[in-house]
Amino acid sequence: MKKIKIAQIGAGHDHATAAISTLKLQSDIYDLVGYAFVDGDEAVYDNNSQWAYEDVKRMTVDEIMNYPGLDAVCIETEDRRLSEYAIMAAEKSLHIQMDKPGSESDEDFDRLIDLVKQKKLVFHMGYMYRYNPVLIDLLEKVKSG
Repeated sequence: MKKIKIAQIGAGHDHATAAISTLKLQSDIYDLVGYAFVDGDEAVYDNNSQWAYEDVKRMTVDEIMNYPGLDAVCIETEDRRLSEYAIMAAEKSLHIQMDKPGSESDEDFDRLIDLVKQKKLVFHMGYMYRYNPVLIDLLEKVKSG
């Protein structure tokens, strides 16, 4: 199986460290080519997450967006910047894993989803409770009355 070439954009989201750690752990699936910080991320990095990025190449967003053969990006910016970078990725025809929430603007999120559909891209939004066994069981019980 061909590995998925992926990069992470942002470290400002609460789940950024977990995301990059997961990509590194699944090296049989992912070829993690690098990460980029965006404005404001350095404070998060300096305070508590240096360890997660130690052995990953630091790049600029532009270097990531133009990386030859890149398949996908993981967007882990502050909430207010998620759709901005996801739209950039969709415009480059990159598959997207993006953390929640989708956007602070319905218009930006609608634009993103329209681009993803138009370009037939894989789009996944992180939502940890979706796969939680307790919630799955609860939903089944609610549906069954």
